[in-house]
Amino acid sequence: VIIGGLFLLLLLEPIEVVDRHGVFMGYFFEVVSALGTVGLSTGVTPELQPASRVLVAVLMFTGRVGTLTIAGSLVKENPDADWQYPEEEVMIG
Repeated sequence: VIIGGLFLLLLLEPIEVVDRHGVFMGYFFEVVSALGTVGLSTGVTPELQPASRVLVAVLMFTGRVGTLTIAGSLVKENPDADWQYPEEEVMIG
């Protein structure tokens, strides 16, 4: 997820911005910080394009909810599952 997020962030940002010294590490820190939901930043966020800011927000959400939870929600459930609810008569009194 970190490598994919960093790759997308580098794709969304203009080339002249990415070529500046130290920007790659700033982007890497932003991605890891967003996924880890630690709330730290190097100050790169205000300079990001709107699409990159949305990506950082999605990474924050992914980090908060969890990658396995999101992956599990995207998997299609099998409607022909062979299961049923148990039935039991409960005695009262």
